[in-house]
Amino acid sequence: MGLMRISVIIDAINSDRAPSTIRTYTSKMEKFRKWRNGPYMRNIPTPQARNLYLAKCSAEARYKSMPTVIAALSYFCGPLQGVDKEIQDSLLEAVKRSLPPPQHRNKIRPEQMRKIIKVGSTDSGPKVI
Repeated sequence: MGLMRISVIIDAINSDRAPSTIRTYTSKMEKFRKWRNGPYMRNIPTPQARNLYLAKCSAEARYKSMPTVIAALSYFCGPLQGVDKEIQDSLLEAVKRSLPPPQHRNKIRPEQMRKIIKVGSTDSGPKVI
């Protein structure tokens, strides 16, 4: 009966995120581990190493992936507490301020869409289905 309970727990853990999310998190975690195994990082406690890694990501302008890196590290290592959490939040806020402003594009107008459809339906070239 004990093994049955363990299997239920394992199934619950495995199904709490989509498989693609787990793959992404695993990839981010492997990059962190590889960096963490460097000669100067081994003796630094994990919470501080996590924030140093986030600072490294920020310095490399990997702004869009930082929320995913934070989610992956929190998923595998647990959430940060206290001052380490505050540092993480500050790094993330700094990244949000560093992002370039979004470029808004004009939507296609109905008359432009009708023209495209008309040209496409009267064209004698190969059809794309």
